[in-house]
Amino acid sequence: TNPSSNTIRLIEFANFVNVNDGTGSPSMLFPNVPIAANGTFSSTSNGDIDGAFYGTGHTEVGGTFNQQGIIGAFGGTRQ
Repeated sequence: TNPSSNTIRLIEFANFVNVNDGTGSPSMLFPNVPIAANGTFSSTSNGDIDGAFYGTGHTEVGGTFNQQGIIGAFGGTRQ
């Protein structure tokens, strides 16, 4: 993230594999995603991504994405 501009420089999801036929998919990139004051983020400039930071110190993140016909959810925790 870039705290001075309140944006996430790049969200990338990689190494997708179709569970039905084993084919791979290219990486999904969501550049320059703005972060609102309440910790939520959303962008439609390169597909759709929506999410939020949670927890003490905003150490957790979760959300959904939709790009290139692939729809999914994500979550994570900072260690």
